[in-house]
Amino acid sequence: MSILVDKGARTLTLHTCNTTYQMQVDQIGVLLHLYYGGRTDGNLDYLVSRFDRGTSASPHQMAHDRTYSLDFLPQECPVQGAGDTRSPLLVVRNDAGTFGCDLRYVRHVVRDGKYALAGLPAVYAGEGDDAQTLCVTLADARLGLEVELLYGVLPHLDVICPLAPTTTRVEAFLCILAPLWRRVAPLATSLTSTSSVWTSRRRCAARSSGTSALRLWCRRVDITG
Repeated sequence: MSILVDKGARTLTLHTCNTTYQMQVDQIGVLLHLYYGGRTDGNLDYLVSRFDRGTSASPHQMAHDRTYSLDFLPQECPVQGAGDTRSPLLVVRNDAGTFGCDLRYVRHVVRDGKYALAGLPAVYAGEGDDAQTLCVTLADARLGLEVELLYGVLPHLDVICPLAPTTTRVEAFLCILAPLWRRVAPLATSLTSTSSVWTSRRRCAARSSGTSALRLWCRRVDITG
């Protein structure tokens, strides 16, 4: 199976022929991103560095633990307003104009086949691909908000397709101002991109991925008018 669930370690692991992607639900229900890289086995939570974070913000449930800070932990779905001051994946504003949400793990489901995107281009699984989909639900009980994370795995094609978070239940008026971008540990140390103009030759450029933020933009201009 390409999706493995370890209830004891509270890990969710996605495998392809050559890669592994692993998440973990921590002691207060935050979904952590542990690993994305070459294929491996076992619990990889030892890769998360835990040091005294001093005065960094932490959830009230972990106020006694100075090594726990959402400002440093690698999260699968980082949000604005929960103590993480880095770039968020999701930004929420309620009807009073207040920003912030606090998403915690609720449940997960493993399904056979690759999830579909109605009316949109996507990766499709064929017969014999042994594709599976992991659906993880996170929720903010105060806001009455549920968010669904989908991960499609095509093991023989070496493809893992994470989908940006989508809301599945909203009990009050909320303005979802994201998703912005996904933040995970890089699989490779270099990145190749292309720059071109419509119908013109593409120019390939390789660069180091480094440890800082890297954004790729696509801009289309209508020149027919």
